[in-house]
Amino acid sequence: MARAAKKAATPKIKKKRWVHIYGKDVFNDRFLGETPTTDLSTLPGKELKVNLMTVTNDIKKQHINLTFRIEAIEGDKAVASPVRYLIIPAHIKRIVRRKRDKIELSFLVRAKDGVVARIKPLIVTRNPTYQSVQSAIRKAAEGFVIEHFRESEFQKVMNEIVSSRFQMALRDAVKGIYPVRSVEVRELRVATEKEAGNTKAIRKDPPIVPRKKGLDRKPDRRLARPVAAEQPQGEAPAPAEEPEEKAKE
Repeated sequence: MARAAKKAATPKIKKKRWVHIYGKDVFNDRFLGETPTTDLSTLPGKELKVNLMTVTNDIKKQHINLTFRIEAIEGDKAVASPVRYLIIPAHIKRIVRRKRDKIELSFLVRAKDGVVARIKPLIVTRNPTYQSVQSAIRKAAEGFVIEHFRESEFQKVMNEIVSSRFQMALRDAVKGIYPVRSVEVRELRVATEKEAGNTKAIRKDPPIVPRKKGLDRKPDRRLARPVAAEQPQGEAPAPAEEPEEKAKE
């Protein structure tokens, strides 16, 4: 009787099993990883960090890390969507060198589907520039991002950033102000509950970009005064013309 009571008192331990996680949209159901679980219903909401090189098999993407969040369970597999795009700091140091200006932005923006996100664009100019030029580039980039998020859903923008189409469009939007060397997105992620609750910090309207001439050129002092015409060697300078009144006399 005592042995039977002990057997009844010991709880049964559920055995864990490995569940495969796959991406969707631009990742075309690619395998991202696996996680152990005893209950599939506990997986939605969990996050997985993956290097983009392992997903796309492209070595040029090894400086990018993606964070996926499991959204649904389909049969025996989990489906996840990217919620964060991050460039490692070592890559930022490599593209930002001497005799270049680095323009960084960080602000909250709301997408078409209502998702509040924090985006951090990075623009590197070809040469050092004035503060007025940097301010104009910063406002133009901010206005482009706000308008683009207003017309697109969050996952669509994430897919465009992963495929570098967003960076190319942002480059076209700012290169008319001053030549730029590279345009990157340091980070894009879903905002936290505290950030999303602060409605005053969310950018809604694009800033006004000032239209100024000569922002992309430094003033040349040699153009401030006329240069005298060169005289041939051995010839005396031409005499100055007399006024017409003295000539008549």
